Amino acid sequence: MQNFLIRCDANKNNGFGHFSRCLNLARGIRHKLPKARIVFLGDYDNVPTQLIEKYKMVKKALFDSINDEVNYSRDFDYFILDSYYIDQNYIDRYCEEPIKFIKIDDFNNLNLEQVEVVVNFCLRGTSIKYRSKKQYLGVTYFPVSEEFKLLRLRNMNQFKDRVDKVLVFLGAADKHNTSFKMVNLLDKVLNNATISLITFQDQIQLHKSNYNNEIEYLPLSPDMGKYLEKTDVVITGGGLTKYECAYSCIPNASLTQTVEQDEEVQTFAKAGLTYYLGMAVNLDLQKDKVVKKLKEFFSLNVRRSLFENGKNKFTTESTQTLVQAIL
Repeated sequence: MQNFLIRCDANKNNGFGHFSRCLNLARGIRHKLPKARIVFLGDYDNVPTQLIEKYKMVKKALFDSINDEVNYSRDFDYFILDSYYIDQNYIDRYCEEPIKFIKIDDFNNLNLEQVEVVVNFCLRGTSIKYRSKKQYLGVTYFPVSEEFKLLRLRNMNQFKDRVDKVLVFLGAADKHNTSFKMVNLLDKVLNNATISLITFQDQIQLHKSNYNNEIEYLPLSPDMGKYLEKTDVVITGGGLTKYECAYSCIPNASLTQTVEQDEEVQTFAKAGLTYYLGMAVNLDLQKDKVVKKLKEFFSLNVRRSLFENGKNKFTTESTQTLVQAIL
């Protein structure tokens, strides 16, 4: 039996993207190695905790010191790290250990020269020069769940001309509280559609709408795939969801949450895999501009182009490709 320790977080401050991609990878590993022991080390809210339990994996709370954590890791064969909130000392400490160290990375802002494997599945990953011992770069290695794989296979041959259902999910954090503002803008742009907003329930009372459309509120769910199954287009916060949409051949637009994310989203948009709406922090000052962009996004030609690019630029078996590479 092989043992895997996965270090990531999933809470209101961090969002769920890092955890989601790690869970997809973990499920891929379990598919390949049914008896593998998989432990998630980090700070997890209720939804990720439910998912860890659902897939019969183990949750472990953070240690008080790096030494205690490293001592614990010595019972494992693989250490998979996916977190922005670590420093060079943390990286170097694990590089001293015999454990196989896999770093899932986005920005190459630390020295990863001694890391065993770096994975950057971002579209621009292939253009980043890593000095780790091995690198697996680009969307060929994008980790998705089995449910998204089935959704992609279903969607690949059925582009829908009309938009009846729109999903808004700007991330679990929604750093600039723009979800409800986006719903209001969509309510002006669309008519007789259903606009579904994934949000925390205690925020619903903040929303007011002209109600040109049906407005629906959805809780954050352990199974995000079930929401994507029922939508025609998605407005994302520019994180992992835009990748899941593009992979699943669902036209999507991105309102980005951070400067770092904005740069990556623009690369994704230039490849025709998302439609760029600007930065969330600027939404109040640029509402008219965003409305104009939304109208263009909903045009048949733009949506069809996003659909075709998602179909052609992703590979269906990318999760198993990544698992095989790591093992």
